[in-house]
Amino acid sequence: MKYYLAYGSNLDLNHMKLMCSDSKFLGITKIDGFKLAFRGEDNRSYLTAINEKDSFVYAGIFEITDKCEFSLDHYEDYPNLYYKEVINFQINDNIYA
Repeated sequence: MKYYLAYGSNLDLNHMKLMCSDSKFLGITKIDGFKLAFRGEDNRSYLTAINEKDSFVYAGIFEITDKCEFSLDHYEDYPNLYYKEVINFQINDNIYA
């Protein structure tokens, strides 16, 4: 089982269902140690989460399949624009990784 932490356009549930019909929205979580920032140049700017000690980001949590991950990788131009990082997060007092 894989979890995907969404922010930006991927928080739109209809958008996620179009890209990842097998995804399941689980809720939201607060991720400490990150902040949102715009990156890029010219017509290719994007929103990303970067490490920032005293900051936090709220993210939507989705359960995804390998097919969903492939679709997200294509949409997000992974690994050119984004990287993947394994982090711990919590929903309703349950810790996930």
